Amino acid sequence: MKVAKFSVLTVGLLVAFIFAVQAVCALAQEGAKPQWWGKPPKEAVGERPVVHGKVAQVSDTNIAVQTPEGVKQFAVTAQTRVLVRGQKASIADVRVGDPVIVRFRPVPEGVLTALQILVPKPMIAGRIVRIEGNNVIVAEMPIKPRPNPPVGVQPGQPQPPSKARGLKAVPGARLPAQKRAPVAGAAPRPHNEKGAPVVQPRIERPEPGPERVIQVTNGTRYTSRGYEGTIQDLRVGYFVRATGNFNGEALVADHVEFLPMVAKGTVTAIENGIITVKAVRQFTVQLQPTQATVVWVKPRVAPNKRGTLNDVKVGSPVDVGYHPAGGGPGQLLWIAVYTGM
Repeated sequence: MKVAKFSVLTVGLLVAFIFAVQAVCALAQEGAKPQWWGKPPKEAVGERPVVHGKVAQVSDTNIAVQTPEGVKQFAVTAQTRVLVRGQKASIADVRVGDPVIVRFRPVPEGVLTALQILVPKPMIAGRIVRIEGNNVIVAEMPIKPRPNPPVGVQPGQPQPPSKARGLKAVPGARLPAQKRAPVAGAAPRPHNEKGAPVVQPRIERPEPGPERVIQVTNGTRYTSRGYEGTIQDLRVGYFVRATGNFNGEALVADHVEFLPMVAKGTVTAIENGIITVKAVRQFTVQLQPTQATVVWVKPRVAPNKRGTLNDVKVGSPVDVGYHPAGGGPGQLLWIAVYTGM
């Protein structure tokens, strides 16, 4: 009997000890969590937290960054890497007001330590509206258009109150359809199978953004997803993003990334070097590769890699970037081949 009581007491003490150890470990882990502010920090390459903002204050040992969540302080050490406009620099080269990206090490307490401070190059992005010699004029990207409310209501549907006609909205009431005199020369409105006019939302194109000037030089690089080109690859309507340095209001570009015509679809034929792609938007485009064409192979469960035209097969799902050509095959700049789908 005594042995049984001793065994029960021993088991009880052992269970209590295990729960106590688990509780201590949980508290220790909870206390080791970094003290984030607001939303969790973004993850950068290398799984390092990163913040974006403008330099509010800077010294040899500290940098303060103005972010949407407020001013954030980071310690600067001898191990902090500093890059200013693509060049290796020191903290003395960082100025108040510079746009900045700070990658940092999270710590349980105290000031966060900056691992890398990056001041990016000035940039202009937009759609090309014209090209005048070495000047590429772009319109900054406008806000996407939003459909306006319908201008009319289908017959038999409730209408909102109209002050102009002196009508009042009555719950459950239906107003008769209003007939309008046709406008001379106007296209007839579409009707459904019941003869009722189809009300379509009116889309208004937004006004283009302010025009900016990108100056290109003999040393400017032109790229598009690995493709290396020239200024001849820039076309009106293409989207571009240029980095460089400002000379007054113009940006003297050392690098211009451009987006040509793009299509997503499936390869339906390869004949005499011409690749035919049926796009998901139900149009067909014929493309002529060149020696400069870049091929990307994108496996489903493996990293992307460079490929060759031999990786392009009939039936392959692809993304293509190309220059359109009237009456003939377009020039293929790059093609991404998806495998393992």
